Amino acid sequence: YVVKFLDENSKLVLEIKDFKETYLIIEKVNFKRSGIYNFQLFEDDILIEENSVFISKDIKKNSKL
Repeated sequence: YVVKFLDENSKLVLEIKDFKETYLIIEKVNFKRSGIYNFQLFEDDILIEENSVFISKDIKKNSKL
Protein backbone atom coordinates (compact mmCIF):
# COMPACT_ATOMS: atom_id res chain seq x y z
CA TYR A 1 0.00 0.00 0.00
CA VAL A 2 0.92 3.63 -0.54
CA VAL A 3 -0.94 6.59 0.97
CA LYS A 4 -0.51 10.17 -0.23
CA PHE A 5 -1.71 13.29 1.62
CA LEU A 6 -2.34 16.40 -0.47
CA ASP A 7 -3.07 20.00 0.51
CA GLU A 8 -5.92 22.14 -0.87
CA ASN A 9 -3.81 22.89 -3.97
CA SER A 10 -3.25 19.15 -4.62
CA LYS A 11 0.41 19.54 -3.61
CA LEU A 12 1.92 16.42 -2.03
CA VAL A 13 2.47 16.95 1.70
CA LEU A 14 3.23 13.43 2.95
CA GLU A 15 3.68 10.04 1.31
CA ILE A 16 3.96 6.73 3.13
CA LYS A 17 5.12 3.75 1.10
CA ASP A 18 5.06 0.00 1.61
CA PHE A 19 3.15 -0.18 4.88
CA LYS A 20 1.72 -3.58 5.70
CA GLU A 21 -0.53 -2.82 8.70
CA THR A 22 -4.32 -2.91 8.52
CA TYR A 23 -4.53 0.55 10.13
CA LEU A 24 -2.32 3.61 10.18
CA ILE A 25 -1.87 6.28 12.86
CA ILE A 26 -0.64 9.64 11.61
CA GLU A 27 0.62 12.30 14.04
CA LYS A 28 -0.44 15.95 13.61
CA VAL A 29 3.21 16.96 13.68
CA ASN A 30 3.56 15.58 10.13
CA PHE A 31 1.46 18.50 8.87
CA LYS A 32 2.72 22.09 8.91
CA ARG A 33 -0.66 23.67 9.64
CA SER A 34 -4.26 22.87 10.45
CA GLY A 35 -6.81 22.35 7.71
CA ILE A 36 -8.36 19.79 5.42
CA TYR A 37 -6.05 17.37 3.64
CA ASN A 38 -7.07 14.96 0.91
CA PHE A 39 -5.62 11.48 0.90
CA GLN A 40 -5.33 8.76 -1.71
CA LEU A 41 -4.75 5.10 -0.88
CA PHE A 42 -3.14 2.93 -3.54
CA GLU A 43 -2.66 -0.83 -3.77
CA ASP A 44 -0.26 -1.94 -6.50
CA ASP A 45 -0.53 1.52 -8.15
CA ILE A 46 -4.34 1.26 -8.26
CA LEU A 47 -6.34 3.93 -6.43
CA ILE A 48 -8.61 2.10 -3.98
CA GLU A 49 -9.76 4.96 -1.71
CA GLU A 50 -9.84 8.73 -1.79
CA ASN A 51 -11.14 10.97 1.00
CA SER A 52 -10.14 13.83 3.28
CA VAL A 53 -9.14 14.39 6.91
CA PHE A 54 -9.25 17.49 9.11
CA ILE A 55 -6.17 18.40 11.13
CA SER A 56 -7.17 20.70 14.01
CA LYS A 57 -5.13 23.44 15.66
CA ASP A 58 -3.46 22.74 18.98
CA ILE A 59 -5.14 24.54 21.85
CA LYS A 60 -2.67 26.53 23.90
CA LYS A 61 -3.31 26.31 27.62
CA ASN A 62 -3.15 29.40 29.75
CA SER A 63 0.00 29.15 31.88
CA LYS A 64 -1.41 31.49 34.58
CA LEU A 65 -2.83 29.51 37.51
